Amino acid sequence: MSQHKAKIEWKGGTPDYRLGKYTREHTWTFDGGLAVAASASPSVVPAPWSNPANVDPEEAFVASLSSCHMLTFLHVARLGGFQIESYDDEAVGEMTKNERGVPWISVVTLNPKVVYAGDKRPSPEQEAEMHHKAHDGCFISQSVKTEVKVAGDHQCVMCGSLPTAKGRASMQGQARSNAAKVTMLTLVLSGGLAVGCGGGDGGSPADQFIGRWFYEAPDPTVLGSTGFTLTCTDPIFSTVFPAANMTPFLIFNSLKFEHGELTDLVDTAGICNFLSYDVNGNSATVPNPDPYVDSTTPAPPECFYQFNLSDTAGNPIAALAVIKPTDSWTFQMLPDRTAGGARRAQLVGSAAAHLIADNGTAAGAVSTPDCTYAGKDTFFRLTQP
Repeated sequence: MSQHKAKIEWKGGTPDYRLGKYTREHTWTFDGGLAVAASASPSVVPAPWSNPANVDPEEAFVASLSSCHMLTFLHVARLGGFQIESYDDEAVGEMTKNERGVPWISVVTLNPKVVYAGDKRPSPEQEAEMHHKAHDGCFISQSVKTEVKVAGDHQCVMCGSLPTAKGRASMQGQARSNAAKVTMLTLVLSGGLAVGCGGGDGGSPADQFIGRWFYEAPDPTVLGSTGFTLTCTDPIFSTVFPAANMTPFLIFNSLKFEHGELTDLVDTAGICNFLSYDVNGNSATVPNPDPYVDSTTPAPPECFYQFNLSDTAGNPIAALAVIKPTDSWTFQMLPDRTAGGARRAQLVGSAAAHLIADNGTAAGAVSTPDCTYAGKDTFFRLTQP
């Protein structure tokens, strides 16, 4: 048949290469002489070690499927007697995890806008069938197990669910039958470790968060200084944590992220019980509801932090804060590093804080309404796997 070649060149080794501190920028050169600036995706490797202006393998994969489908569709339409004036597509690839927990592009959705010329126009059914034939004849789609969908003005045809023609499988079925041919965007190392394109600090976007993180005090001269505050408006706790004078309140002086079973990450530092996080690029947010809580009704995420208050005589009073993060609660990677080169990140957001204190009664003193815990602190990573 034929061979298709691409030359890949990378130069940029540094003394800190083994620490992951090296550029992922490189060049693709094709047989016609065209050179393309490439890089790892910033969703896998954050700047400055990647360049978001360059093409990354993930989006190139999506573009390859879209381009191949378009070229085959133009051919199919021509054979059908149709005249095409223009064809535009904004394809989208969705990264998920397979059964082994390895990220892969499981679905690519094509969004073609086809403009026809002349008097002959295809019906929605005819156009859907042409897209189906384009998929069947596209070399790239037949080489991968990714599901290909086509959405467009003909209502949104899911190619994987089109009627099966005699002697031919549907797009999804045929693509899955080729699963052994090519698994894109997964590099397998000799030790059996699968890593994402560019190899951030490990095998998936979540791996850049793995390790023990310690917070950087905003004011090093003040022990326990923090960017987080606790404010209350209820009649009991507002005397200690008044809304008019936001009180610095440090809970998360360290975080320890490990891979979760049901979520991307779990903070196992034990300071505030456990909080789970899901990763989206360079940010991690707390899922709601909490998948680890076995309940008949969805349970919001929350963690428990024990601390002490004092009564008017200065005696310690045991207290408990139930921290309930909102959607704004985020742990996000920062582009800069410490002077020594350690990764930095920021915990930012707000949470409802349900306070309970021992006041000698069975029920205890309870904050009604809940207080607010909010702010931001910067962290640096001390250890990694």
